[in-house]
Amino acid sequence: MFIRLISLSFCIQLLVGCSAVQALLSLDKPAETGAKAVRIVSDSDLLPFTDFHFNEARFNPSVENPAALTIMSSTTFHNASGERLAVRFPRFKLEINGVFWTDLASTDFQIGRLQANASQTIELQSLLLMKNVSEEQQPVLEAIQAGEALSIHISGAILIFPNGNETVVNLDIAADNLVLPSEWLHPDTEG
Repeated sequence: MFIRLISLSFCIQLLVGCSAVQALLSLDKPAETGAKAVRIVSDSDLLPFTDFHFNEARFNPSVENPAALTIMSSTTFHNASGERLAVRFPRFKLEINGVFWTDLASTDFQIGRLQANASQTIELQSLLLMKNVSEEQQPVLEAIQAGEALSIHISGAILIFPNGNETVVNLDIAADNLVLPSEWLHPDTEG
């Protein structure tokens, strides 16, 4: 079993004219921010997961009249097998405050071959349609809108094929005291 603790950090994508500028808001100081480390547990030494970030959360098309809440995140895994490794079908689910939120879709990766000692970052998207918010999800949605601290849990699996043998790699990511930056959810307000 591979366990890794990392500091929680957010990547915020800001668009300036035609160029994208990426700023990093790091929560490395738990005493100041209340954020704790992200716990990443992978059950394979061949494909350890090494990093996780929330990248963005937006009410679409607007905060005033949202049809959906989109939460983007990314995770990185590393091929530690020493040889080229086939990797397929990441499947994950997101829970917030102990409530199932949505499945996470990989927006940029479904199947590939990872070179020996190479790493791959994949983007994961949660899309919750407001018309489908359940009774259990409503208090969580209100906590997100209010900027309250959240507990997140991501679990799932990805397939690898060492020596041609299908192997399931299970993944578990957890973080407590996570606050989504208000400028993500309310981009037209100053923070």
